[in-house]
Amino acid sequence: MGEPDLPDFYNDLDRSLRAAWSLLACGVKDRKAPAHTPVLATNGDSGPRVRTVVLRACDPETRRLRFHTDRRSHKVAEIAADPAGAVHVYDPKQKVQLRLDCQLSVHIGDELAQEAWAATRDFSRVCYQVMQGPGEAVSDPREVPFSADDSKDGWDHFAVISALVTRIEWLYLAAHGHRRAEFLWQEGDWHGRWLVP
Repeated sequence: MGEPDLPDFYNDLDRSLRAAWSLLACGVKDRKAPAHTPVLATNGDSGPRVRTVVLRACDPETRRLRFHTDRRSHKVAEIAADPAGAVHVYDPKQKVQLRLDCQLSVHIGDELAQEAWAATRDFSRVCYQVMQGPGEAVSDPREVPFSADDSKDGWDHFAVISALVTRIEWLYLAAHGHRRAEFLWQEGDWHGRWLVP
């Protein structure tokens, strides 16, 4: 019986790091990829808060991920109070889990927000035309009020969350032996080491 077919990253830290970023980049391009909808965690008044978000951009060179949100959402206030955050992705087909530590920042009305807004489609902008903020109580979900003013296209409520990745924990699950690695950004470069799975 021969050796099982192993991915090229199986015993290679550099390739494991590249595979992690590739998985994230795929999430931007492919709406069906698990990385398209990662989980974002912030710190709220009562402890950690998690929610699914849509990954809009991934830049391995700058170590940044980008998400869009309503500026009135709870996570915007949470990030203002504490910029530490985390992102989680699990791809069941590839059997890879990513846990990312990030420094989060919110962009409202600046150049980054303007560029992101210009790239959004009209049907996405409708989400930001809601008169009440996300999470506010309503008596009837069928009667959530939207702006009747045609000039209110949602821009006033639009915000970008930028996540600067400072740590990546990568886990590959395999019947012939799991692999787990940690990558820390230190002194201008990624430094990786293997961990016990």
